[in-house]
Amino acid sequence: MSSQAEVDRLAPQRFKTMVRFGSESYRVTRLRLNEYEVARIVDDRRLGIFCSFPEVQVVSAAIHPAFLLKIACAAAKGRRVGWFERWLLAWRYRGEGLEP
Repeated sequence: MSSQAEVDRLAPQRFKTMVRFGSESYRVTRLRLNEYEVARIVDDRRLGIFCSFPEVQVVSAAIHPAFLLKIACAAAKGRRVGWFERWLLAWRYRGEGLEP
């Protein structure tokens, strides 16, 4: 069986729907499973699409793909963890003596 880091890396991610990156605000919309679209809120311009599984990668972009990846990473970091994910994390690390 693969290591826990490999399992965590391959787990599907969820993203925050509104992201402030730099001086602009962006909307991240889920199109289908593991596929998201980024739009700038000021002019409602579609900037690109990225996939989140097995890794975050740009599918198509009207801007530089590296910038779209930064917006995707900011959306992933800004997402609030729900009670079920906290429970799964506690279940995964039970008995290992880790403090929350």
